[in-house]
Amino acid sequence: MNIIIGLVALAAGAAGGYFYRQNQIKQKQELTDEKVEKILAEANKKARELEVAGKDKAIAIRQEADSEI
Repeated sequence: MNIIIGLVALAAGAAGGYFYRQNQIKQKQELTDEKVEKILAEANKKARELEVAGKDKAIAIRQEADSEI
């Protein structure tokens, strides 16, 4: 009888540990996904800013060249 109780307790502990670990993995993955989204959004914002700055510089160079002609 003690062996059966021990096996049931072992199985319950293993199942509890498994589900706890799965929950921890899920939370860590969600946190990582949020960080990735934030980094990607910041990179896209910076890329747009650089694109606008490049276009502004190109316009300035073209205007300067046109004024020299």
